[in-house]
Amino acid sequence: GIGNAVMKELCERGQNVIAHSRCERENFINEIRELREIYHIDIEPIYFDITNNKKMGLEIKKIIAEGKQIDTLINCAGIASFSFFPLTKISEIRKVFDNNLFSIMEITQLLVKQMIKRKKGCIVNISSIAGIDVQTNNSAYGVSKAAVNAFTKGLAMELGQFNIRVNAVAPGIVDTDMVKISGEDNYKLLVSNSAMKRAADPKEVAKAVAWICSEEASYVNGQIIRLDGGMI
Repeated sequence: GIGNAVMKELCERGQNVIAHSRCERENFINEIRELREIYHIDIEPIYFDITNNKKMGLEIKKIIAEGKQIDTLINCAGIASFSFFPLTKISEIRKVFDNNLFSIMEITQLLVKQMIKRKKGCIVNISSIAGIDVQTNNSAYGVSKAAVNAFTKGLAMELGQFNIRVNAVAPGIVDTDMVKISGEDNYKLLVSNSAMKRAADPKEVAKAVAWICSEEASYVNGQIIRLDGGMI
C-alpha cells in the first residue's frame, strides 16, 4: 500500500531506490523492472523479514560494502492489531512491537552511522494517528505507533547536529488492505470520522513523504505530520 506508493513517487522524482520486500514476488519484480525502464533510474530489490535481525544485518552490510550511499531512509513496514486489550495475548503485542518499532530502530541504527559520517541524511517514519489519538480496541498498534512518534522526536534531537532530519507522517484512514482487515464496519466508521468523508489514497501519503525528503523541507525536523483529512 503506502510503501509501494512511496517507491513509485520517489522513482518518478528521479531518485535511485533500494526497494525492500519481505520475500520475492513476481509482481514486485515486474514493478521494479517497469519503474527502471520508465524513469531510467537505478532501482533494485532487497529481501528480508524485518523481524529477522540477523538477515537484516547481513543484507544492509552488503549494501554498505558495495559502496552504495543511502541519503534517505523510509521506515514503512508494519502490521496492525485490533483487539480488546484484556483479551489480547502479550505474545501478539510483542509481535506488533517487533514489526512496528524495534525493526525500524534496528535498521535505522544500521544505516545512520553512514549518514553521520557524511553529515547528511533524512529519515521518515510512517506512523499513524492511532499513536496520537486514543482509539478503542487498538492498544497494541496505537501504543507501538506512539512509541514510533517518541523515537522520531528523540532521534531528531540527537541527529540534528549532523544535518540529519528525522520526521514522521501519521496518516489517518488510508485505502490499503491493512486498514480493511479491521472489518468493513470499522472502515466505514473511520471514513465517516474524517471531515472529508473519504479515505486517503496511498499516493497522497507518498507525496507528503517525498516532500519531507526534498530540499523544500530542509528545516522540517522532529515533526509528526498528521495526514488525516481532518479527523473529528
